Amino acid sequence: MAVQHRGTNWTPEEDRRLLDLIEAGKSWVFISANLKRPVKTIRDCISQMRRSGLKAKGK
Repeated sequence: MAVQHRGTNWTPEEDRRLLDLIEAGKSWVFISANLKRPVKTIRDCISQMRRSGLKAKGK
């Protein structure tokens, strides 16, 4: 099983990968596996990005 990044800050590279995967229409499960982070953490990150003014297209 892959090591999860629980409790660690997101890097700018991870932020960009997250946005790219969302814009590509990938599922939450796929994104979670690709970034090795829980789905809830990914959704929380997207919410924070939106509050900060970044917009993601797609799911």
